[in-house]
Amino acid sequence: FSDKTAVYGFAQARLNAISFDSNYLQAGGVIGLLTGYGDFWKSHIKIGYMKQIDGPGKDLPFFSLENRFGNSKSWDVRIGVEHNQTTEFKSGISFYW
Repeated sequence: FSDKTAVYGFAQARLNAISFDSNYLQAGGVIGLLTGYGDFWKSHIKIGYMKQIDGPGKDLPFFSLENRFGNSKSWDVRIGVEHNQTTEFKSGISFYW
């Protein structure tokens, strides 16, 4: 890989407390890739899987891809797609101060 690319992975767990008698625990992992194509364009790809471990439930694979355009400290433009039970397309312009 180049000096503008990073690969990572980690384990994660999630406890969802919906109500007093309706809780569930999930565990899984994530792998990701952060890379840049010059100073103006950066990408983040993330793939993971969560499994419900305390009873019947859905196993949840997920995926996201986000592209960031801009090399300013005060603004950027982002577009992306994420799938976690449903698919969502996102776009936005952010300003920072």
